[in-house]
Amino acid sequence: MRTIQEADSKLAELQSSVDTLAVLHGDLHHDNLLRSSREPWLAIDPKGRIGEPVCEFAGLIRNPIDQLGRVSELRLFLSRRVDQLVEHTGHDRSRLVGWARVLAVAACCWQLEDEDIASDAWLRVAAALA
Repeated sequence: MRTIQEADSKLAELQSSVDTLAVLHGDLHHDNLLRSSREPWLAIDPKGRIGEPVCEFAGLIRNPIDQLGRVSELRLFLSRRVDQLVEHTGHDRSRLVGWARVLAVAACCWQLEDEDIASDAWLRVAAALA
């Protein structure tokens, strides 16, 4: 319960300090990025959300969850992934990590709601991002 409360507080903090809003894909992660002949890469299955652009990259930190669940040095692994995204996007590291953590906790809640027993992997990711 404490993890959910912390994520809720972080969400309120992030939302109250957004500088720029944009139309987002809304579900950008590894499974929704495809190599294509028409374009080098295509993002499929958009949800069409409005939000802070940095939020869009949070899914790339916390996915694919089935593989992250097997990483032994998860904190180090995720830190390197964050470093790479910050380097290539120029986004603020603390906001990127904040969104990734909030959305990992949300994903855990969605899986619990669906009675999916794999929700503990999301909690490991959220804890490693703390």
